[in-house]
Amino acid sequence: MSRGVSSRVRGWKQNPTGPFDRIFVSPAVHQIHHSYAPQHWDKNLGGMFSIWDWMAGTLYLPRERETPPLGLYGEEHREYNSNQSASR
Repeated sequence: MSRGVSSRVRGWKQNPTGPFDRIFVSPAVHQIHHSYAPQHWDKNLGGMFSIWDWMAGTLYLPRERETPPLGLYGEEHREYNSNQSASR
């Protein structure tokens, strides 16, 4: 199952945005929210409707074939490691 989900996520990254991405959050638009690239910080904060981001100036529509780096930036992940904090 994880292989199927993984291939879907890769497919989302490669799909260009469509005309409804300014109104509804699509997977391609949502993944920008999880990117650690500086140009994606504080972008695409809406959960279902991207029109709020568009109105607030925080909407970022990914370019065709854009694959953003996902996760936490640099060593920031050490601060949020739930496995370490659970063993203390």
